[in-house]
Amino acid sequence: MIPCNNTTSICSEGTYCLHEPKVDNDYCMFGTYLCIDDNQYSCILIDQSKFDLYKEEVKEKYKNTPEEESKPILKTCNKENVDNKTCKTQKCEIDHDCISGSCYSNSCITTKDIYICQELVTNNLLHTYCKKQSQMKCETDEECFSGNCISNYCINEIEKNELSKQEKINSDDNNNSSSTKNKIQMIIYIAIIVIIVIIIIYLIYRYLPTYY
Repeated sequence: MIPCNNTTSICSEGTYCLHEPKVDNDYCMFGTYLCIDDNQYSCILIDQSKFDLYKEEVKEKYKNTPEEESKPILKTCNKENVDNKTCKTQKCEIDHDCISGSCYSNSCITTKDIYICQELVTNNLLHTYCKKQSQMKCETDEECFSGNCISNYCINEIEKNELSKQEKINSDDNNNSSSTKNKIQMIIYIAIIVIIVIIIIYLIYRYLPTYY
């Protein structure tokens, strides 16, 4: 670790000076990177002042600017989710438009796992940790940078909110469908009772003797 005394100018390109009150010294730290297949030689530095890692999109003030159209595209989808239209990225035209290196149906898709890598200081010790970007396959929440592993995929905040909305819509549809089904069953039940009553009345008048 390189001491920097709270001045980033000492640090090399791609690093910054971290000043933490609880840490005895200031050190040059690596920024945040997206790394393909956990390979330190296939990483790209993320400018967090412009890109929201948790939503995986350009920050609001940079939308509708050239920054939003910059390449490579950092967001990535799983191919299955592109096919079922539950995930899409900024429009790509060729593989090189995507950090994943694969453009499919105008969205960037995963071919290998992509990790978000950061450095943390705990107890005066520097740790580098890497966790999976959204749309990567997972088994536990701990594997995902977002902390959300749902249906064996890491999902970010926006995707989680959209999933919650869709689940509510599906639940409402199921409730409405169930209510409609119950009403139809009730109508059929009443109709059967009415028919039975009519038949009974007919039989009574048809077969009982008539007294004059």
